[in-house]
Amino acid sequence: MSADRPDTHDMLVVHRVFRRESQVLAELVPAVAAGDVMRARILAAHYRDHAMGLHHHHSAEDDLIWPKLLARVDMEADMVIRMEHQHERVSSGLDRIETVLPEWERTADPALGDRLAGLFADHRAALVEHLDDEEEHILGLIEEHLSVAEWAAAGIRGGWASYAGLQEAD
Repeated sequence: MSADRPDTHDMLVVHRVFRRESQVLAELVPAVAAGDVMRARILAAHYRDHAMGLHHHHSAEDDLIWPKLLARVDMEADMVIRMEHQHERVSSGLDRIETVLPEWERTADPALGDRLAGLFADHRAALVEHLDDEEEHILGLIEEHLSVAEWAAAGIRGGWASYAGLQEAD
């Protein structure tokens, strides 16, 4: 990687965390014993951290990466648009989880846990498809079409880089 091009490796690390946490939630939620509201609260809080991190991550891409790529690529524009649609799909899945989570958190009802497990499985499938596509098709475009400073600014906002990266890019 040239010093004048973005190093997208940190994105791979963050994606690994999102994959792992989406899997953990899908496995642990249905395993909560009936009425174990303490465990349900812990997992609900864990989910909210996951969803918040994912929201910040995707918002940074939506605001700071996709528009720049769309302005600079031709043949690959369809793939960037696909990323935007996948973000919407992931967000919709998180919204569906939010409709069930509060009642499950309050009651630890196994039927709601099973419903959540299905919603988490759907979320994970949409998320993994997106992350795989982004890694295969988009990271190379970022390395080719974004500056180091643009990448660092998006990374700081999205949680995959530190301020040190932006200082080095200046």
